[in-house]
Amino acid sequence: MTAPNSIIGRVLGGYVIQSQIGSGGMGVVFRAHDDRLGRTVAIKILPAKYRADETLKQRFLREGRTAASIDHPNVVRIMSAGEEFGLPYLVMEYVDGGSLQRLLEKKIRLPATRAVKIARQVSEALAAAHKVGVLHRDVKPANVLFTKEGEAKLVDFGLAREELSDVSLSQTGMVMGTPHYMAPEVCEGKKADARSDVYALGVVLYAMLALRLPFDAETAIGVLMAHIQKPVPPIPEAPRGVAAVLMRSLAKNPAKRWSSATEFAEALAKVEEAPGEPVAAAPAADASELPPVPSQGAGAASSPVAPTRAAGPPSVPLGITPSSAATVPGGLAAS
Repeated sequence: MTAPNSIIGRVLGGYVIQSQIGSGGMGVVFRAHDDRLGRTVAIKILPAKYRADETLKQRFLREGRTAASIDHPNVVRIMSAGEEFGLPYLVMEYVDGGSLQRLLEKKIRLPATRAVKIARQVSEALAAAHKVGVLHRDVKPANVLFTKEGEAKLVDFGLAREELSDVSLSQTGMVMGTPHYMAPEVCEGKKADARSDVYALGVVLYAMLALRLPFDAETAIGVLMAHIQKPVPPIPEAPRGVAAVLMRSLAKNPAKRWSSATEFAEALAKVEEAPGEPVAAAPAADASELPPVPSQGAGAASSPVAPTRAAGPPSVPLGITPSSAATVPGGLAAS
């Protein structure tokens, strides 16, 4: 029982495995049915290549314990965890509205108010995690799922650690996470904190508004260096208020960002109601980091972006594959 196809139709932990619905670096996810309660669930199973590694097995099961400690409607709920037939597994709430990554890959620009709402919901989920001392450390579009009603839910706490621990480096001295969404301090091998998750969510919001990522390079190290050294490219079409909130979340210096996910969520809530209006606290970001106000000929700054299909492919690919989340050398410093 190691190949995914051999699991289909089998019963694991009392759940009938129906089909594979996803996979990533630390798990294969299946749709399953609970015949006892008549409900559909998702089951995440540790890949066969990692099952002999006790450290990775414990990290996998720790994800379940970590996520189960966070009680919030925008966090995917963990129902149970266990090991059967040599297969460590997590039973999760089944979320059937697709992922943000799939939405972005369709290259359809979201209205600014919709993008802000998604970011606000994820920020509220992060705030709940931070409240119990947990950092996510891998916030990215693939880890944002949607219900059929369009509500966002944060998933995959596989890289999460308690906030008070040294979360920037793994035991092998490698930076853990997805390079395109890493905060500058994490890229430098420094300790992460709640503001590092805020930065990662800022990159996600940037991708929703611009249909491109702020930084890219031919190598993972190049991406990390860009986060450390390069200014964030402006998004001229973004409403002024939204842009101000976004740019503060992407400040290189953590002290200049929103101080917490709660503060970020509150700022997002304000511009969700009035995208063109500045938020009082937003000017804490460097003025040079803010995009210019669009001219009236280009459309009023207060108008949310209408849903449109992008004229061409984004300058930076949005479809980050699981291989992009591999570890990359840590301890980088700007020259």
